[in-house]
Amino acid sequence: MPIFWREEMGVGHDLVDSDHRYLICLINTVELSMVSKDDNETIRMAIDQLEDYTRMHFTREEFLQERIRFPQRQAHRIRHRELIDTLRAFKTKIPSLAFDSDHYHQTVEKLAGFLRNWLLDHVIKEDLLMKPHIQKQCPPE
Repeated sequence: MPIFWREEMGVGHDLVDSDHRYLICLINTVELSMVSKDDNETIRMAIDQLEDYTRMHFTREEFLQERIRFPQRQAHRIRHRELIDTLRAFKTKIPSLAFDSDHYHQTVEKLAGFLRNWLLDHVIKEDLLMKPHIQKQCPPE
C-alpha cells in the first residue's frame, strides 16, 4: 500500500519537507520492487538508494536541529541511528531469500510495514516536534 504526502506532514522547512516527500517515493519504490518480485539486485539497489538518501536527509535534519537549537536533538539523533541500523539489518536478509518462500513474504511484509511505520511515525510523532522551533528560528521570508 503506497504512502502519499499530506500537507499536515510538513514541518515548515522546504528542504526537510522535500526530503520527506522523496523518502516517501523511495519507500514506495522499495515496496513495489519487493511486491512485484523484481530480481534481488533491483531490490538491493532500491534499498541502497533509500539508505543513502536517508543518511543524507538525517545529516541535513540534524544540522537544522543544531541551528534551531531543537531541545530533543540528541534523542532524535539516536533515533536516526536506530532507524539506519534496522534498515541495514533488513537489507542483509533480502538477497538470500527465495522469492517463493514463506520467509521471503514474511520478511517483505515486515520490511514494508517497518518502512511505512518508520516514516509516518518518525515524521508525524518526532519531526513535527521541530515545527514550532522552525517557525520561531526560521520565519518565512
